[in-house]
Amino acid sequence: MNRQSDWRRVEQEHYDVLVAQTGESWWGHQTPVGRMRLERRAKMVEELLPRNDAEVLEVGCGTGSLTIELLKSMPSIRLTATDVSSASLRRVQHKCAACPRLVVQVEDLTGLSFADASFDAVVGNAILHHCPAEAALAEAYRVIRPGGFLLMFEPNLANPQLAFDHVLSRVSSRHARRMQITPNEKPLLRWPLRRMLADAGFVSCLVEPMDFLHPSLPERYATWVGRIGRTIEKVPGLREISGSLIIMGRKTNGDLVESDESTSLLSHSLVPCS
Repeated sequence: MNRQSDWRRVEQEHYDVLVAQTGESWWGHQTPVGRMRLERRAKMVEELLPRNDAEVLEVGCGTGSLTIELLKSMPSIRLTATDVSSASLRRVQHKCAACPRLVVQVEDLTGLSFADASFDAVVGNAILHHCPAEAALAEAYRVIRPGGFLLMFEPNLANPQLAFDHVLSRVSSRHARRMQITPNEKPLLRWPLRRMLADAGFVSCLVEPMDFLHPSLPERYATWVGRIGRTIEKVPGLREISGSLIIMGRKTNGDLVESDESTSLLSHSLVPCS
């Protein structure tokens, strides 16, 4: 069995079982602060979209935590949400039954079934570290229209807690189960990701640290910790140990010029969930 099919089988089995047991693909998306983080990410997608009815592909949607926030922020977009786990997608369909502009289907992001230049944007939350990242980025580039963009969010391996969990999960299956870490997971670092984006063909490549809010943080502390975190996101050196990375690249349309969109994207604040 080759690496491409093996990662898919492992991830599919893991999340089918996890969803059957818990109803969700990751605990951290269900906490108040976890939802706040997702709201911020959806607002970043909204800022970049060229029009209200844009066609967006979400890869690795899991049980739809980001999907829901995207549809809340942009109810007019045409969103296709995909994952390798059919059990996860059934949860998405249940949660979003009243969303007629949503299409849900099983897809392998390293071998998408869509035609070239099908979408204005490809988005994903914590998915690249589960699969062959280079193949996934190449496929994303293929299905994005000229002038469109990729926007993803990934765990940051430079974060001390994440690095510790990653190492410990390799020697302790108990810790891996408790943290819901799959055997395929390979958290990524900032600079290799930027190189992967360029190798896939993207321009205006951006990989920036973000998020100093842990999903388990009590909601009453979120506002002031969030303010401190947004300040730290701008501090050289210290910002490198953030919890997440924001990853963006554009597909050239022939006259696109290089730009740094990190300032406007990272300006989105975290506010308590209503």
